[in-house]
Parts: sequence; C-alpha cells; structure tokens
Amino acid sequence: MYRIKSIRLVLMWTGVMILLAVTQAIGYTQKAGFYLRTDRTEIHEGESFVLEAILENIDARNIRLPDLSPFEVLQGPATSSSMSIINGRQSSSYSHKYVLKAVKKGQFEIAPATCLAAGKTLKTNALKVTVLARKNTSAPVAEGDKATFIRMEASATSVYPGQQLVLDYVLYTRQNLESCNLESEPSTAGFFALPVNDVRDQPQRVQIKGREYYTQVVKRVLLFPQKTGDFTLDPAVFVISLPDGDGSQSFFFRQFRREKVSTNSLQLKVRKLPENAPPSFSGCVGEFTMKTTLKKPTVAVGETVKLELEIKGDGDPNLMRPPGQVFPPGFETYEPSIIYENSFQDGRKQITVKQFEYLAVPQKEGNFGFVPGFSYYSPEAGKYKTIKGDSIRINVLPSTGTPVTSNKPAASETFESTKEPSVSDTLGSIIRKPLIVVAMVIVALLTFLGIYLKGRKRQITGTNKSGHAADAALKKLEEARLMYHKGDLSGYYHLLSGTVNGYITEKYKIPHEDSGMKGIASYLAARNTDSEAIELYNQIMQKCELALFAGTYADDASLYDKASRLISLLR
Repeated sequence: MYRIKSIRLVLMWTGVMILLAVTQAIGYTQKAGFYLRTDRTEIHEGESFVLEAILENIDARNIRLPDLSPFEVLQGPATSSSMSIINGRQSSSYSHKYVLKAVKKGQFEIAPATCLAAGKTLKTNALKVTVLARKNTSAPVAEGDKATFIRMEASATSVYPGQQLVLDYVLYTRQNLESCNLESEPSTAGFFALPVNDVRDQPQRVQIKGREYYTQVVKRVLLFPQKTGDFTLDPAVFVISLPDGDGSQSFFFRQFRREKVSTNSLQLKVRKLPENAPPSFSGCVGEFTMKTTLKKPTVAVGETVKLELEIKGDGDPNLMRPPGQVFPPGFETYEPSIIYENSFQDGRKQITVKQFEYLAVPQKEGNFGFVPGFSYYSPEAGKYKTIKGDSIRINVLPSTGTPVTSNKPAASETFESTKEPSVSDTLGSIIRKPLIVVAMVIVALLTFLGIYLKGRKRQITGTNKSGHAADAALKKLEEARLMYHKGDLSGYYHLLSGTVNGYITEKYKIPHEDSGMKGIASYLAARNTDSEAIELYNQIMQKCELALFAGTYADDASLYDKASRLISLLR
C-alpha cells in the first residue's frame, strides 16, 4: 500500500511540474503584434486626434513614424509600457503616442511605422483619416470675450420625424476648471430623448476671435423627433468651479469659487416626410441594413416555417418595426415577434439591432420563392430606399398525414400458397406463441433502452462539459459585476476581459499563439459564428484593451451585460 501511495505521489508531482512548465511556456508564446491605431478616423479641420504606434510582445523600442504631413504634431512622442499576466498568460506592450492636428480638408493616409527587432524590419498597418470641413465655431461677441462658456451644438438643425439628432453640450475654456456640473437642462417635449452616459471625445483646441480655447463635450443627448414643427430648446445651466485667489494657496487648502454658466438656446425644425412613401415604409428614418435567415428550407404541408429577419440602423428604436407580409400566398401567417434587441454606440451615434421571428404554415405543396424587403427614408440621399434580404426558397412536400398510394395488397385480401414452409413461415409460427412473443418484446425493449441510455449519457456528458464552462464563465462575470459595484474598476476590467477570452479559447480550443483579440475574432468568423457575437466580442475587447493599456477605467456597466449576452450566444 505504501509503495502504491509513493507512486501516486510521484505521478502527482510530475503532473504538477509539467503543468508549471506548460504554463511558463504559454507566458512566453503570446502572439506578437505591431500596429497603428487612432481614436478617430473622421475629424473636422482644426481638430486634434490621437495616433498610437503599439508593440505587443516584441522586444524593441526603436519605433519610427513616417512623415505625418499634412498633420501637425501637437504632442509626442509620449511613451508607455505595460506587462500583465491573465489566466497564466504573460503579455507586454510598448507604445508611442502622438496628438496630431488636422490642418486641411481631405482624405489622407498615414503610412506604416517601422521598427527593428531581432535584425528584422517590422511594419505596421497604414491608416486612412478623413478630414471634414471646419466646424462652425463662431460665437456671439459676448461669448467670444468670455474665458469660459458652454454651447449647445446639434448635429443638424433641420430634421425629420424619427431621425437621430446628436445634441452636445460643449465646454469652451481658457481657464483651469476644477469641475463642471449640469444644474438644469431644457425640456425636450416633442422628442424621444436618450442620454449618452459614456462620452469619450478627446479634448480639442479651437481659435475664436484670435484666442485659443480648449473644448470638451461635457454631456451628450440623442434626440428623436416625434412630430413636425418648430421647436426651441431653452438654455441649460451649468455650475463650474474655478480656483480662487492668486495661486499662493497650498495644495491642501485651496479655495474655489462657483459660477453659473448658461448655454445658448437652440432652434430646431422638424420637417414633414415626402409623400411618395413605398407601401412597406414603417416610419424609419436614417441609414439601415437588413439580413434574413431561414431555419428550414424544406418542410411538409402543415409544418411550421421559421424566418428570422434582422434590422440594424441609427433611426428611432421605437419605429423599427418588422415589415408586414413577407410570405407569398399559400401560407397561413402570424404576427412577427421580437426575439432580440440591443443598442450600442458607434462614434457619436447609437445603433440599434432588432431581430424578428416570422412563423408561417404552408397550406399546399410546391416550390415557393420570395425576397423580403424593408423601406426607410434616407436623409443623406434625400429619398426613400428599399433594401432586400437574401432570396428565400421553400420546398413544401406533401403532408406526412396524407395517404400515400401503395402497390401492397390490402389486409383483407387472402392468398393461397403451395410453397414449402420457409424460414419466415417458421418465424411466424413462433411469434404466434404468447410467452415467446412477450420474451422477445422484453429483450428488444431492453436492448433499445440500453442503446438509448448509452447515447443519452454521451450527449449529457458533452452538454454538461459545455454547460459547466459557460456556467463558470457567467459566475466569473458575476464576480466582475460585484467588483464594479464596489468601485474596483481595475479588477472589473481585468476579470471581465480574462473571463471572455478564457471561455472562448477553451470552448473552441484556440491555440495560445492565436489567443489575442484579432486571432480570436478570426476564429469566430471562420466558424460562421453569429455576427452579433463577433460584434459584441470586438466591442468588449476594444474597450477592455484600451482601458488596461491606458490605465484609465471608464464607468461602463454595459460591458457586463454585453459579456453575459456573448456567453449566452456562444453557449
């Protein structure tokens, strides 16, 4: 017995040492990367943006940027480095950060950056940046003479019902402010208003009346007009805190004075939509896409057909209704139902995704084809548009309950036979004996039961493995949520990103060298994973990587909801 225990102990410690060696190897085999990225690819003339050249898991420091003209370098390079170990995987990064200013309008391409590593020259990706015409930052004389003022600025002042309007409260200052808080805001009667909680616009520098101001969006609201007419948004009131005194105060005994600042008022006009709306128009205004999925292309008469239709766009979420009749004649149809709805920020705008499920029952056999369509009004194009989904083909077979013509004789017909008794005749005579029949039925049932239970056991085992992994991931996400509510944002971001990456790499057996964000996204796309899951993964990891990289953690509770939704989709 002692010898057996010793062998077990040796085997256990051998396994532990192998595990430690594998873990150590994993820590040094992270995927390397060298790339350029920016916080915005579309800016206005005179605005600034951030450009970063990033080395991941590469031992090099000599980053060289290309000629950045016609952009003006305002700051940089600011260098930063970090190292982290998540789920036993060690990774490191090093970056150069620049703040660039757009000095003229046009479309420009920033050439790849280079660096020398292990005797080889590495190159990043190129970046395309679009510079739009300068924003109208003209201010009334009274405001241009102030050191600090706040303006309401709308993405458009003439819109249509249901069109998304971005309303920004923009701070302009030449002073060092301690704080800026909203005290009262105007009524938005006649609009469906959605406040944006996570505004990440970079501070900008603009010239007004020969003076340089720093600007920052301090609040953003999305407005969706509900009716036509002329509307006036009254001024909002903010309270700002400014250092008081001549600057001789100590750090611990600084004094501040509070001042109230009122914004401008804003005139908005909501116009009536053109009259020539197509029959399938349901009120959506903006830009939209649509896709369709047919669950089962071949069914029998009387069998339910399921069609999923997804609409994605920037219009009023309440007006994103499913198209009416999509099935051709010959189908009994039912009202579509919403099976999924989600909204997320894309730049300054909100994008909404809705999925609808249509149920229909074919009443006759045959081959049916149709193309679902969705109509909306495009303010950019100034006209109604109708987009088409994929062509749908349904093959309807005869009902399984319909009598089928057969050449076999009816049971009532009798035949005489002059053949010698065959094996089948002998078997028939045996079956006629009651006890033998009962025994044969019991044996057959036990055999089938054994086969079924064995298969069921395998199925449950496989399902349990997948389900346990998902349950464990959701439990980890719950721990991350608790960290968020306790104010531990660093732990929240670390645990959330580690859980999502760990679950996906384990589920799909992704090699560790491909377990970076791009590698995982590529694996998901190659396996025809639902586009929503891929989009959620990219949103989660972009925010997490940026937060972990910069060491600045935004108060974003939506990441937990997105991660939970992602695990549920992949489960």
